[in-house]
Formats: sequence, C-alpha cells, structure tokens
Amino acid sequence: MDGFSPLTMLLGFWSVVTVVLLALFIYRAVVGIHEENQIFLDRAEAAMEQEQVETLKRIRVLDRYLKIVGVISGILLLAMAGVWLYQGMYPTMTG
Repeated sequence: MDGFSPLTMLLGFWSVVTVVLLALFIYRAVVGIHEENQIFLDRAEAAMEQEQVETLKRIRVLDRYLKIVGVISGILLLAMAGVWLYQGMYPTMTG
C-alpha cells in the first residue's frame, strides 16, 4: 500500500460505493415501472393487487438501501474533501 495516498484510496472506495448507488437507482427505476396508482375494487383484480403489494414491498426495501448507500457515499465524499484540504494546507516536504 506504499503507492497509494489516503486520497487515492478514498477515491477508490467512493467510486465503488457510487457505482453501487447508481445501480440501485437504476434497479429501483426498473422495479418502479410496474408501480401503479390505482384502487382495486373487484375480486377479479385481486392478483393485480397482490402484484402491486409485492412491488411496493420491493421498493420500500430498495429505498432503505438507497438511503444507506447514499449516506455512505456522501460521508466518503466529505472525507475526500477533508483530506484534500488537509494535504493542501500542510504539504509534506520531500527531498
């Protein structure tokens, strides 16, 4: 790990987390396509109602993961900014 600075490692972690975040957003959009805003009044539409309930459950779980991964991505971004500022204020003298 001698060749990697803390900023480079944070950038790598942040990149991975952000790619996961984008993938979750895309997956949520795909799942959300099947989400409909309607009321099912007939017994014949009970199967569609069950599909809607399952879709809403999946979206709720995805939203929870999106929040967690989004917060982690934000924390890593702030950490990168802090390390960058620290390195700018206190440059190491070599040579």
